[in-house]
Amino acid sequence: MDYNKWCEELLDNWRQKNIDEILNLFDKNVEYYETPVMQIDNKNIRKIWEEIKKQNTNNIMFNIICENDKCCIVNFILKDKVSYDMIYQIKINEKNECIFFKQWYMEV
Repeated sequence: MDYNKWCEELLDNWRQKNIDEILNLFDKNVEYYETPVMQIDNKNIRKIWEEIKKQNTNNIMFNIICENDKCCIVNFILKDKVSYDMIYQIKINEKNECIFFKQWYMEV
């Protein structure tokens, strides 16, 4: 599993505001949580990512905190008028598609 590659692709597409490519990083049956307790129906994931159209995406970075064969914990930070510190738990399959995504975030 190449979590760094997945995160790099997310970062690049986020900076470019390329929502279609972001969505291509997720398996069509991904288990997706916008918060640790709020699971999102797959058909609504696009709606969540539409928010990036309003963001200044020039200043986003990530740091992988830990990873193993089963999952990865990564910290993404977006600095904008409203800045976010986000922790993602992700699991990817052999095609480098995310099959599990859980987010914790806060405005900073």
